[in-house]
Parts: sequence; C-alpha cells; structure tokens
Amino acid sequence: MSTEIEERPSDRFARRVTERCRRDRGQRAALRRGLRRPPEQAHTMHAVVAPLLSASVTQEHEYAHYAVAAMIAASVRDRPNVEPTDVEPTNVTDAEQVAAADADITPHNRPNLGQSLAWAVCRPGLGRRAMNRANAEKRLHLLVRQGYPGVYQHLAGVVRHLATVDVQVSWGQLLDDLCQWRYRRDQVAKRWLQSYYRTLHEADRRAEQQKDNPSLEEPA
Repeated sequence: MSTEIEERPSDRFARRVTERCRRDRGQRAALRRGLRRPPEQAHTMHAVVAPLLSASVTQEHEYAHYAVAAMIAASVRDRPNVEPTDVEPTNVTDAEQVAAADADITPHNRPNLGQSLAWAVCRPGLGRRAMNRANAEKRLHLLVRQGYPGVYQHLAGVVRHLATVDVQVSWGQLLDDLCQWRYRRDQVAKRWLQSYYRTLHEADRRAEQQKDNPSLEEPA
C-alpha cells in the first residue's frame, strides 16, 4: 500500500504561485501589486492567478486565493544563480517539519497563523530579533476580530512582520483558513488563538526546564 500523501489543492496552488514568483520577477511584481486589493481591483494578477482557479470559484474563495498569491509574492526573496528546474516546490515543508518538532504532531498537519506568530516570539530566524510578545498577541487578537473582507487589510501586515523575523508561513493552511473565514471565522479564530498560546506555553516550559537543568539540550 502506498504511503504517499496526495497534495492538497491549497498546497498545490501555493506551490505553483511560489514557483512562478521565483522563476519570473515580472510575474512576482504583478502579483505583489495586488497586495491588499480585492480581485476586482487586482488587474495585474489575473494573468497568473486566473489560470490556476476554476471559473466557478466562489467569491470568498477567489478573494482568499488572490490575497495569498499577493502575500507569497511579497514574501519571496531573490534566489540568485538558481535555475527554474532547481526551484524548491514550496516553503511549506520546512514549516511542517518545525511544527512536528514543536508540537509533537505528524508532518502532515500544517501550522496555522497562530503558531507562526508564536514562533516569531520564541524562535525567530537566525540573527533575527524576536517579535515582542505583547505586540504579537495584540496583532493576533486584532486580526481575529476582523470580518470579511476586512481581515485581508490587517493580514498582509502581520505576514510581512513574520517575514522580517524569518518565520515561515504555511501558505496552504492559511489559504484553507481564509476560505472559511466568511462563515466560520469563530472556529478559525479559535484554532489560531489556541495554537498561539499552546506553542508559547510549550516554549516557556522548555525554557524553564533548561533553566532548572542547564545540562538539558534541545533536540536537534
């Protein structure tokens, strides 16, 4: 029996957008210009995003896909001397591996935005200054109070802040959450908040253990 896990549609969309952004600066710029714009005003994005979506996609799902595509474009960095065939499929895998180590879950469970914000506080990228815990909490609580489509105006700033501290975002998970936002916001908000506080609690617990027993080392 095959153990291969079928790629989720949201992860496939994120992978394709990421590949295009890394392969073509023009397409990346076209997507980035749509940041914080609804699909009706994101004229430069259609050439890239429209072929990846069904013509029957609902309005709220369309908005989510366009918003995530623009945020991916704003987060992708230049990778000099990398040929298109060498482009990594997506950065979701790295985030999944970290999630599995931090939360003792399977690699197929993707981290949500709450967990990513907690990482920004307790484990930013190498050489990056951690996000202030009070500011991270404030941003998250402000975000989960937003309705549709107002959430997109605040979300872009949160994601940009995560990029400054070199924290990965699971774009596929974020896309799935945003597709539910209009009618299931409370459930999505609960998951983000719970993940945020659980991740910080676990980080604090580990820090306290190390403080009490300095000989303990973090697992590789």
